[in-house]
Amino acid sequence: ARECVEHFMRSRPAKSQFLSRAYFALGRVQASEAAPIQAKGQELAKALLDAANVVQEGIAIAATLGPTHRFLVYNGSVHVYRITRPLLTYEGDTAEKLATLLETTLKVLKEADEPDADWRLQLSMQLARCYERCGKKKEAAALLLACATGDKGEQSLADRCDVALQELLLQQQAHVLLDDAGALKKLRDEA
Repeated sequence: ARECVEHFMRSRPAKSQFLSRAYFALGRVQASEAAPIQAKGQELAKALLDAANVVQEGIAIAATLGPTHRFLVYNGSVHVYRITRPLLTYEGDTAEKLATLLETTLKVLKEADEPDADWRLQLSMQLARCYERCGKKKEAAALLLACATGDKGEQSLADRCDVALQELLLQQQAHVLLDDAGALKKLRDEA
């Protein structure tokens, strides 16, 4: 599979949905190649982050193709999540790099006006967890608050999601605010 994708890439294709999909495929191949070599710890993290960055290139191309190719941005975000899912429990530098990757993915989804609010909220909650794991609790709390209340006059992501996801968001907000009694009381009063 790698050979076919690399052959396609060497042909210098135009920026199109096919090039975007080729980056997605190459990222998935790179991620799958990390498992058979029994990569562990930081070696696995580096391999998976590199693979996700390749997919990110495909997302960037898809974002420039216009609204008719918005579905590719969504598809790319799913690939990024599937590739990086094993890293969601990592802390420190890996969590920080993963947070940067998820920030970029969420930004592109928002710019593409992705209508799937459930998906965007789930990714945002994963980003908040990454913030927590790399010691950025304030950023995590601010992100979750923006998801719950809306950003700059927009309708909140939570308001466009199903009730079960709203409850998970509330639980995660409470978890992040556990050390701040005042903020926790305010959250309880608003809920």
